[in-house]
Amino acid sequence: MKKVALEISGLLGVQSGVSVYLRELLGRLPSVSDRIEYALYGCFWQDFARRIQELQIPEPENYELLFRRLPQRLLLPLEYRLGIPIEEGFLRRRGVDLFHATGQLLPVLRDIKTILTVHQEPDRTAFAADAREHFELTNVFPQAVRSASHLIAVSHATRHFLRDEFGIPDERITVIHHAPPDIELSEEDEKRYRSWAERFGLRLPYVLSVAHLNPRKNILVLLDAFRRFLDQTGGSAQLVLVGRSDTPYTQQVRQQISKLGLTGQVILGGEIRDRALVGELYRHALMLGFPSLTESFGIPVIEAMKFGCPVVASDIPVMPEIAGEAALFVPPRDPEAIAAAMVRISADSALRADLISKGRARAKLFDWRTAAAATVDVYEKVLSKL
Repeated sequence: MKKVALEISGLLGVQSGVSVYLRELLGRLPSVSDRIEYALYGCFWQDFARRIQELQIPEPENYELLFRRLPQRLLLPLEYRLGIPIEEGFLRRRGVDLFHATGQLLPVLRDIKTILTVHQEPDRTAFAADAREHFELTNVFPQAVRSASHLIAVSHATRHFLRDEFGIPDERITVIHHAPPDIELSEEDEKRYRSWAERFGLRLPYVLSVAHLNPRKNILVLLDAFRRFLDQTGGSAQLVLVGRSDTPYTQQVRQQISKLGLTGQVILGGEIRDRALVGELYRHALMLGFPSLTESFGIPVIEAMKFGCPVVASDIPVMPEIAGEAALFVPPRDPEAIAAAMVRISADSALRADLISKGRARAKLFDWRTAAAATVDVYEKVLSKL
């Protein structure tokens, strides 16, 4: 039996597409195939014991745990600077045949087969000011992409990026889409939503944004569009920003809120790890505003469609791939166009109902069980070449 090790540091820290991806996969992989055994690999330095407890691994009894007390964010650049596979010896002694780097960055490995999941095109603007992240962007990520035995792309748009940017042939890339959460909302979830709404002063109607506050998510333009939407409708709608808000970009967001006279009409809800509560926020929202400048999938779009929330999304290549005809697409740098789409959904009940119906149907095309089975197919394909 072959052993696959999955790198799981993405489970720590803020909720993200990588953490959602990991939790959904880990809960399903062992049931897909009995020909593979699984291990979970992670390097942690500070608060080692606490961090392991925070991982909350789904079905931990199905996985061998390979945890190391090492500073990964220092170790990885060192491996690439020196060209030395520092961790390969440890992994080989534990019988690892295949290493799956689930969060964009791959250790230097010479004799162990590797798979790299690429979740997004690197954000050059966000990384430019940080020396370590700049090195990861310009050195680690390109080398990881070129050296991996096989790549998993979360969309066809990502596959095209890998092909065009790095010359990776299509046969080395498998597209496996993300999916919405496999949950159904309950009365208890509704109660938690009402409690959250009371605490934050939330009222209907509201436009929802689910995105960490960073430049790539284009929140400043969304705020501009929301101001125009209010001016054109004369309404009292709110804008709810759900996502990590302790970022350097947050101050710019607050300044934009003040500048546009939106104080009191924009709620900074912060990060919410309770996916059912987020589902309730989608369900009650007038629409989702998602004008990202770059995305490789866009999990909030598929979540919104599942929970019956109409979507206004960027017209970047991946969005039609994911949403099909179940969203209104707009140029992400054009606040007037974004506002116009918002007005259409707000004013046209038939359009809104049509988008909700198409969105629910579209979301059913994406399934985490299918994604897990496709991932195991990739494992077996790469392992067959040993």
